Amino acid sequence: MMTIALSISRLPFTMRSLKVIGLVFCLADISALNPFLLAQLSIIKVAICQPNAVLHLLQRCPSLSSLTIRVHANRPKKQPIWPSFTHTRSLCIVCAHKLCI
Repeated sequence: MMTIALSISRLPFTMRSLKVIGLVFCLADISALNPFLLAQLSIIKVAICQPNAVLHLLQRCPSLSSLTIRVHANRPKKQPIWPSFTHTRSLCIVCAHKLCI
C-alpha cells in the first residue's frame, strides 16, 4: 500500500479528483501522500481502515468539496468516528462492517 501511496504522490499538482477502488488506506498511507497534492484535491473517493484516518485526511485536504469514504473498521458501536466538520459540501460514508453507524 505504501508503494501505491507514493505513486499517487507523484501525480501532477493540477489534479483535482482522486478515486481509488480496490485498496484500503490506513493513517500511514494518508500520511505518505504528498501534502501539496492533497491540498489541491476537491473530490476524493477512497476506502479507509482506521476512523482517525478520516480526520487526518480532512485536515490535509482543505479544498475538499466532496468526500466519499468506505469505512473498513472494527470498533465498538457507540464509539464516535470523528467530530463535526464544515469544509466539505458532500459526504458519503459506506460502512463495510455491521457495527458501523
